[in-house]
Amino acid sequence: MMFKVKIDSDTERPDLILLRAWLSDIFWNLAYHERELRIAATERVAGQMLLSRCGCTFTAKEAGDFYDDVETRADEQFDDPEDVIKYTIGRLLNSADYHEEQLVAANQDLTAAKELLKRGSYDLNLNELRREQEKKAEKKAAR
Repeated sequence: MMFKVKIDSDTERPDLILLRAWLSDIFWNLAYHERELRIAATERVAGQMLLSRCGCTFTAKEAGDFYDDVETRADEQFDDPEDVIKYTIGRLLNSADYHEEQLVAANQDLTAAKELLKRGSYDLNLNELRREQEKKAEKKAAR
């Protein structure tokens, strides 16, 4: 669980507040990463096309590794134009992988949350929570 929730209500049970916040976070992640994955799939194709058409001297794996290395250093200072190209193509190729991983994690969280709902005989409207978060994710994407 990677969300924060403040439980300070006198009228609602803390367990319901927590579950609703967790499910909202899960549904937001699902909506956001599903949308981003569609975009990233197109970016991946563009990166592969650039790599094959532009006569780059590095492989897709080298570009991806270079991108990961730069991201872990938090240092985007490039000495060579080839490094800029390698970084850009690496980002294009790796973006889909990231969003796929996040979707898997969100689906695992959803499975766990549904199991808790079942065990505790909770009656929460999951469709309503999902729609709310999908709308929030769409608004964020529109900005």
